[in-house]
Amino acid sequence: MKQIRWQGLAAFVVIVVLIGFFWFVLADGLIKRSIEKTGSLIVGAEVNVDRATLSFSPLGVRLQDIQVTNPNEPATNAVQISRVEFSVNTGELFLRKLIIEQMDLVGVEFGTQRKTPGFVREKKKELVEKEKEPSFLGFTLPSFSREDILGIIEKEDLQTVALIRGVQEDAATRTAFWNNRLDELPDKEKITQYRSRIENLNKTRRGGIQAMLSAATEVRSLHTEIENDIEILRSSRKDVSDELAGLKHRIDQAVKAPADDARKLADKYGPTPGGIGNVSGLIFGSRVKAWVDRSLWWYLKISPYLARAQGEHRGKKVSTPLRAKGIDVHFTEHSPKPNFLIRSTTASATLPLGTITGTISNITTDQDILGLPCVFSFSGEELKQIEGLSLSGSLDHRDPALPRDEIRLSAQGYLLKSLQLGSPNLDLALEQGLIDLDLRAESVHNSLKAHAAGKAKSTRFVLRPPQEQTRIYEPLGRALSRVTGFTVSTEVSGTQDDYDIKISSDLDRVIENVLADVARDVSTELRTRLTHEIQSRLEGQFSTLQEQTGALTGIDDELATRLTLAQDLLKNDLFRSVRPGG
Repeated sequence: MKQIRWQGLAAFVVIVVLIGFFWFVLADGLIKRSIEKTGSLIVGAEVNVDRATLSFSPLGVRLQDIQVTNPNEPATNAVQISRVEFSVNTGELFLRKLIIEQMDLVGVEFGTQRKTPGFVREKKKELVEKEKEPSFLGFTLPSFSREDILGIIEKEDLQTVALIRGVQEDAATRTAFWNNRLDELPDKEKITQYRSRIENLNKTRRGGIQAMLSAATEVRSLHTEIENDIEILRSSRKDVSDELAGLKHRIDQAVKAPADDARKLADKYGPTPGGIGNVSGLIFGSRVKAWVDRSLWWYLKISPYLARAQGEHRGKKVSTPLRAKGIDVHFTEHSPKPNFLIRSTTASATLPLGTITGTISNITTDQDILGLPCVFSFSGEELKQIEGLSLSGSLDHRDPALPRDEIRLSAQGYLLKSLQLGSPNLDLALEQGLIDLDLRAESVHNSLKAHAAGKAKSTRFVLRPPQEQTRIYEPLGRALSRVTGFTVSTEVSGTQDDYDIKISSDLDRVIENVLADVARDVSTELRTRLTHEIQSRLEGQFSTLQEQTGALTGIDDELATRLTLAQDLLKNDLFRSVRPGG
């Protein structure tokens, strides 16, 4: 019988005890800490695992209550998973390949509260926007005091003033001209002289035949003189009457000019809907941008782990070894397999709408070796507040130089409640509505393209007007309260670092019509007030115009009197023989 070597046995027992101690005491803690550390590096925020359990047969891991801190809201979890369980292919593990045939994710939740805020390794840079002057869609509604209106009138060159000044100058000039001209025209004194000559000739004719014959020549001469003076007076009076009519017409224009000036000033200083920006962008923009930013943030966090680590060689990106130093030489394999692969994952996520389930296939960093993209598909049945929901897509990195990822989302009959929309100066909420949504997004290399179309019905909007600018918000609130449905379309294009969002909706027309009506009403009121102030300001000058044209009217009356007196002279019987037909 051989003698037992107690020293060797003791060493063996110690080794077994150490292995057992490591397996049952230390291994779980090491796995737990490793997952927490790796997860924190990926997310950039604290990751907690409540418990990790390593099983031996089959070789597998069970993780419980995984909490991933939201980097933007450390008091909440971006994701919380009740249980993760998977088994490892032991044979492949000896070949330094981590192959997981099946992984189960149970109780996935989003946005849960943490007991204590999580540590954030990196903070997302926030763009600080410059403060803008409060306005609505680039549409401001000015408030005009009487001082404001008088200031506008003071600094503008009014057509009314120019017309009044022109009439005043011309009336004064023509009045002075005709006053001088009156002295040169046949006057009452000359007409009196004509009357005396007529009386003398009448006396001469009563002296007999010889006297009548000698007076005939003088009668014809006198008739001609009077007719010439009548023509001069008639022509002069016509000129005065024409000039007076012209001045009166210009006065009428000047009287109407305040309304024209007011219209031009109201167009210049009053509100106009022509400067309205993108209405749909204002209503939905902040909400859509938040969704895009959040989705893209997670995508940029996850997608690098679907590709091998890369470095640069001679200015070009090349795959670099993941372990230590040196390069593993991969010889031709009969059935090549990636170094890391989760072949199939089933997951169930708990949302406020209910539970959605789905699968994720082919999670690996070596899609070019596997020859298959990572695909996923989720759907929900018997959900609350929604008739149907499906999410599917693929992450195709089989060509590392040209990765192509896409996602498709479809929702039918989604009941929206108290959805805050608008911007800081547009407090708008969609209190309720049913929406159908179709979304398709694609990223090819660094290029980003997405399209979403939504159709809402049974909607009810609530607009909370601020203390100021209620003149816009009250009719706008009434118009939106009558909206029972709308469509909205969103286009995202650009790169992952710099992209544009274009949003269009048939709500644009509703709001643009309201703003156009408000602008028209305010402009009408402004025109009325401007007209009144211009007329009040120039009232004295309008009175002066009537006085100045009154002087010219007096000249016209004087010429009319002279013309009548001269024409009466020719009615005397003395001129019967020289009248036409006499």
